Amino acid sequence: TRATPGASVLFGSPGSGDTRTAVDEAIADGRLPGVAIVDLPRVAVATSSGVTFIDPATADTTSTIALDGGAHGMAYVTGIEDTQLYVTAGSDEDPTYHVLKVSGDDAANGPIDRGSHPLPGLGSRVAYDEATQQVHILGRAPPSESAGGTQRWTVYVVEPHANAVYADAVLPEDFEPAAWAMDVEPQYQTDDRQELLVFDGDGTSASIDVGSHAFAWRLPGVIAGVLTAVFLYLLARILFARRSVALAVAGLTVVEGMLFVQSRIGMNDVYVGLFIVAAYTVFAAIWTGWWRGRGAFWIGMPIIGLLLGLALASKWVAAYAIGALVLLLLVRSALGRVIAILGLIAITGALGYLAMAGQSFGNLPFLVIMIALTLLAVVVAVFHPIAWTDEEMWLALIAPTGVGALLFFGALALGRLDSEIVLGPVSVTPLLAAIAASVGSLVVYGALRVGAWLGYGPLAAPPGPGSPGRSLEPPGPAATGWLRPGWAFGIPIAWAALSLVAIPLVVYVVSYLPWAAIENHRLWDGYPAGHAGQTLIELTRQMYDYHNGLTSPHPASSPWWAFPFDLKPVWFYQEGFAGSTSAAIYDSGNLVIWWLGVAALVFVSIMAYRRRSPALALIAIGFAAQWVPWARIDRAAFQYHYYTSLPFLVLALAYLLAELWHGPSRRTWMWIRIAAAVAVIAPAAMWLFSRPLCALVGVTIANPSSQACPAVIPDFVLTVRSLAVLGLLVAGGILLWMWMTRLQATDRGDVPDRASMVPLVGGAIALAFGIGIASLLGETPILTWRGIPVEPIALIVLLPLLYLAGQVIAARDARRFVVGIGVAVVAWFVIWYPNISALPLPSTVVNAYQGFLPTYLYAFQFPVNTAARPAAPLISPIPIALTLALGLTCLVVAYSASVWRLALADSRNDRGSGGPPAPSGPGASAMSAEGGVDGLARTGGGA
Repeated sequence: TRATPGASVLFGSPGSGDTRTAVDEAIADGRLPGVAIVDLPRVAVATSSGVTFIDPATADTTSTIALDGGAHGMAYVTGIEDTQLYVTAGSDEDPTYHVLKVSGDDAANGPIDRGSHPLPGLGSRVAYDEATQQVHILGRAPPSESAGGTQRWTVYVVEPHANAVYADAVLPEDFEPAAWAMDVEPQYQTDDRQELLVFDGDGTSASIDVGSHAFAWRLPGVIAGVLTAVFLYLLARILFARRSVALAVAGLTVVEGMLFVQSRIGMNDVYVGLFIVAAYTVFAAIWTGWWRGRGAFWIGMPIIGLLLGLALASKWVAAYAIGALVLLLLVRSALGRVIAILGLIAITGALGYLAMAGQSFGNLPFLVIMIALTLLAVVVAVFHPIAWTDEEMWLALIAPTGVGALLFFGALALGRLDSEIVLGPVSVTPLLAAIAASVGSLVVYGALRVGAWLGYGPLAAPPGPGSPGRSLEPPGPAATGWLRPGWAFGIPIAWAALSLVAIPLVVYVVSYLPWAAIENHRLWDGYPAGHAGQTLIELTRQMYDYHNGLTSPHPASSPWWAFPFDLKPVWFYQEGFAGSTSAAIYDSGNLVIWWLGVAALVFVSIMAYRRRSPALALIAIGFAAQWVPWARIDRAAFQYHYYTSLPFLVLALAYLLAELWHGPSRRTWMWIRIAAAVAVIAPAAMWLFSRPLCALVGVTIANPSSQACPAVIPDFVLTVRSLAVLGLLVAGGILLWMWMTRLQATDRGDVPDRASMVPLVGGAIALAFGIGIASLLGETPILTWRGIPVEPIALIVLLPLLYLAGQVIAARDARRFVVGIGVAVVAWFVIWYPNISALPLPSTVVNAYQGFLPTYLYAFQFPVNTAARPAAPLISPIPIALTLALGLTCLVVAYSASVWRLALADSRNDRGSGGPPAPSGPGASAMSAEGGVDGLARTGGGA
């Protein structure tokens, strides 16, 4: 039946018995070319009135969807949510295309029209490219693109997720399409031409590239990924005096799996990551004094604000970076530390209450973590104090009164001095708020006097002869220049606050100008003029409510504590192809970098305190700010949320590797060897204890019938090919072990020389050649096992890994150790490359990547909080009481820490040591009194 020009549809059953046999024979011998017998549940026919759906068994009409102007062409679109039909319709005056939903719950009672979308010109034929998931529509070009009064033909491209026409390819002048064909082979990637062939009636043809549209939105991500690596290198050069740290950062960045994937997948994480790293780079240059120009501070701070604004416009996690940079600014002065601790108390009281509200225990771990971090900040401030300055004291005294005066005169100028401001259950007026703020100056003065009576603060007298405080080390020097809050009447610190807070918010609002220009949206009431739709505040509230109220679980989700260990990479892509091949993209990190990076972050955090290094403090605080806030999120979260923490992990690991290379202390050397040994045996150990792991995580809560608990191998088939490959790998492992043993016996210097590398390189080439030959062998089964428990296999694998871990523990040469880590990092990237790049491989090989960790299995699912989150007002007795209780606890801890500090100082004096013990172990001669490689970290001023 010919429904419309160029669209033929065959429907109806060919019958059975002799009739069916005759039709089959006619198809087989070519008498019915292009005809195939396919069982279809429904047939769609484009007609002059719309789309008619027909039962192919009876040829009866089941339903009809009427379209203005009739249906001119249509295509069957799969892989985009539910199955849909894209149908061109309309007239020259109103060209459109419709999306008809033909599957899913909404279409259970029949196809439904999901609405029409405008086309620049009247459309006819429709084609769908399954490989790129783009819809192509043959239609008339707009008059502006036509010449000589004749409308030319063009091919529009529709992105079906957003249902937007975003590109077109105009055909040659006087070209009249008579037929077209998609020359695509989604199942055969190497033979896929990705071309749309259009033919004129006289035999002329036009070829259109339909496979490169994704280039437009993926290229910027690739550029952003490259720039992220560049800025990370620059940040390392700014923070550390040794070039080796920056080179290690660059090398680790290139072979890091998640950084690689995110720069190619077209998601927004790569952009927020770039702008955050760039902001930290500029900030570090000013903050450490590396950029010493006269206008560095006044010019650089607004640049930081602009970068943070772009990051915030990309993703809200940039707010964590804003908080971290404000904290890094505050910790360089005595008054700033007090403000930072007060801010932590307020944040803990507010967010801790929200985390616990409405549930029996709520998110207790987050509250505990925030309390611990707040108390840790108090202890650090007590043990490593910074000297107060007169400017800071006067700023602390005058600032509350200044705020009160600003509130008073501002409200007076607006005529709202007595207007009520509702804050939860209470209401205040600007007049009362101004009076309360002014009283704050008296509170500050009283606090300074009490501190002086206890021997602390700017009003405290210096300890006299015989005073217990004489044994204490004097406070560190006060910050200089703009880092001192009261310097130059507080104008520089106000400029910094404006740059870090106000400018990002302005940039965020400006980024929504395109949004406000369409569909009647508004930035605020009255702008743009004539718009009456949703405001930006309403949109922001809607986005927050969605994330805060999300209770749906997801198989690929994982909690915040699982992020650093790469326990649940997200499947960004999974597709099967011809020849039993498939490809996948896992958002998987380089396990060598991630697992050793955890040890490196612990080391860097401790050394930031012991060495009083701002550079190391920036890494530790930057990482914590991007990672710890996810402890507050108990909805379904995903591992790619860890992306903005990765730059700091890479910096930490690079610093640790440089420490090893230049001579670590005995404790550092032991710590990294233990961490590496644990990393070696961890995969097999996790499989061996997969059942307790399932119970600990609560997998059956999220997935009651999970096949991962207990995990079994359903079918294990040992073939000739797999046996040969396995034998070669075992032989390669034995050769590697022999090479390492011989190398240790000969003790060749600090690193392997060229002569010792020849057997290794030759063996690797021979192994690769042997695996290539083995891959040509057949798949003849030798042995088949069904339902094998994983524990025995894990135990067998664990035994040689225990030996390897023992060799790691017994390592004697730190530089060889660094070389070994580098080889392991590169090896991981090479082995995992197909799994992070969608490289087609045999399906069995692709699926084997899931077997590295038990948590990689799709059936291993982490539970999430599915309880509704009730509204919880912050201005209420409970959060206020929690905040006050934490503040009192901080005072108690501060006093206890000061007593402890004094006792330690007296103990040192009694021993006559005069200072901390000298470092020992490999490389001790290069260590300073605080422990650390001389010149490795730039300490800056006011450390």
